[in-house]
Amino acid sequence: NSLAFYLFEAISRLSPNLKDTVIAIGQKNSITGWNDDNGKPHIFIIICFQYLFLTENKLKVLLTIPRSNAIPGIATYPHVGIAYLAGALNLRSIEVRIFDMRLDTESDLIDIIRSFQPDLVGVTAFSQGYQYAYEIIEITKSLGNYPVVIGGPHVSAILGKVLDDTKADFAVKQEGEETCLELLNAIKKGKESFRDINGLIWRNGKKIVEN
Repeated sequence: NSLAFYLFEAISRLSPNLKDTVIAIGQKNSITGWNDDNGKPHIFIIICFQYLFLTENKLKVLLTIPRSNAIPGIATYPHVGIAYLAGALNLRSIEVRIFDMRLDTESDLIDIIRSFQPDLVGVTAFSQGYQYAYEIIEITKSLGNYPVVIGGPHVSAILGKVLDDTKADFAVKQEGEETCLELLNAIKKGKESFRDINGLIWRNGKKIVEN
């Protein structure tokens, strides 16, 4: 309890907005003070505070599936590659959302990017219908400086040319789970060089580098 108390107090000073949010939650649940009857931080408040703090500091990734040449508005099969990647990211406590353009619209994509504010937008691409993946990159970049990574069979086929052809910041060749995890870690640390990340294609100024 004493450790929780000091943690609680330290984070309170660092993030006043979270403190206000927790107070509001407590009041909704008829908890009017920070402490319980024994003068210790109320366990409900501690749990809420820790949950909100961890959520606020999670990296957020939006994984997108382009529309296809198949019947519009119908997802004819689940995207296994995206499912694998989402699972790998979730295991590392990264918040993931999946957006499927086979089911939703350009307007929906704009809405989710604006509301979710992802730290990284991932786009998967097959060579057949690659232009639909490029559309997602164009839309994303028109909304702000969101880092975009493109992967899938199309990247493995044309490699660095995909960055020549689009505004994507990164591309991943072959399997992408470990590469994406390393990339997110580098982004979180504010790194500007990505030379140590295997399987990554990236921009170094005007030069495209393939690791």
